[in-house]
Parts: sequence; C-alpha cells; structure tokens
Amino acid sequence: NLYYCSEDGVPNFVRAARVGRDGRADFPFEHASEYVVVLDSRPHTSVQPDPKPEPEPWTNPFSDVDPKAWYFDAVSYVCQSGLMQGTGKDVFSPDAVTTRGQIVTILYRLEGSPEAGVPVFNDLFGTYCADAATWAAACGLSKGYGDGRFGPHDPITREQLAALLYRYAQYKGLTLSEADLAAFPDAGQISPFALQPLRWAVHEKLISGYNNGLLGPKDTASRAQAAAIFQHFCTLLPA
Repeated sequence: NLYYCSEDGVPNFVRAARVGRDGRADFPFEHASEYVVVLDSRPHTSVQPDPKPEPEPWTNPFSDVDPKAWYFDAVSYVCQSGLMQGTGKDVFSPDAVTTRGQIVTILYRLEGSPEAGVPVFNDLFGTYCADAATWAAACGLSKGYGDGRFGPHDPITREQLAALLYRYAQYKGLTLSEADLAAFPDAGQISPFALQPLRWAVHEKLISGYNNGLLGPKDTASRAQAAAIFQHFCTLLPA
C-alpha cells in the first residue's frame, strides 16, 4: 500500500499493489513526494484524519436574550468562549451598562487568567475583578484614576473601552492602523488619552458612529455592545 505524506503530515493513500514472487511491487505515481510503503495482507483504503467534531449547539440559558436579537450570536460567542457570563441565574442583562471591572475581567480571561501580582488599587478589596484589575495595571493596560482607585463598578465609557482594547492590542503585538475622525462632529470631545485608541477602534470597526453621525466618546456601552465588540476583537488577535 503506497501513501504519500502531504505538508500537513497526513498520509494520503495512492494505490495498492501485490508483491510479486521476485519480491517487487510496482507503484505508478504522478508526482515526486515523500512516500511510505505499508506491507499488509490486504489492500488499504484512503486514510483520512478523523474529522473534527462539530461544536455543540449553544443552549441559550438566558430568558432575556432573544434568539432574534441582533446581539444573539455575540452573546453566544462570548459565553461559549468563557469571556462573559450572565448577571444572574438565567439573565444576561444585555441592556445593562458595562462596568470597568467587567471589561478588565474579560481581557483577563482572554489572556488565560495569569498570576495577577500584588494589588495596586485601594478600592478592589473583596471584588470579583481584583486579580483582573491588578493584572491590567501590571501589563500597562490601565492605571486607574491616578488617585489609587480603579473604579471597578463605574460604567465604562466608549473611549475608555477603546483605550483598554488598544493597549491590549499593543500588548499582543498587533499592527495598529488609524482612521481619520474628522467626520465626527463631536471628535473634539475625545480625551487626549483616547484619541489614538479611538482612531484605531474606528478603523477596525470595533466602534462606529451613531445614526446621527456622532461618535459619543463619553457614552457608555451596554453588555450586548461589549459582547459584539469582543466577538469582533477576537478575530484581530493572533491564533
């Protein structure tokens, strides 16, 4: 039985031939490659790798996530990926405001929840996101408010979210391109720390303007919006 080995290391069956009385077997082949001959008492068929099992369909546990909602696929993705969880037994709270603690926790999970180090913020004691915020500070993703506070329960603004994603993208070594924000009438409201991050986020279509043409840098982001942003953001990261 003659096989050739493809570049991915998978043996590909070519043909079988019976060994003659002289100990020879003739195998016509069409191209030069790395081959292997398998001696057996019977001809083999083509050997293919076991197919990857189809992912189990997601069973929606949330009573407040409509399968027809625009964010359904995004919620399914972040939940199956372990990036986000529900806010209660059977609720996701898609319209609730996303907090600063929730966003750093998502990034922390995305990184594999590594060792966090020594806490540097004084308002994280006993919070679910203490390790995540400590890790984010150690990696240069967030310095908090500069007065010793991180503000884990504060709603995150669109410009703050862009800044965290931008710094994480830098941390992962991504090439960062930027868009021109001159078309947004409220571009002058963007904080200096968020100008480059928002240029990048708009370029990558992580954040876009509203129907009224405004960018809304100081607006908050809902949990459904955060799920959609992270679903897209993960496609930018190296495998």
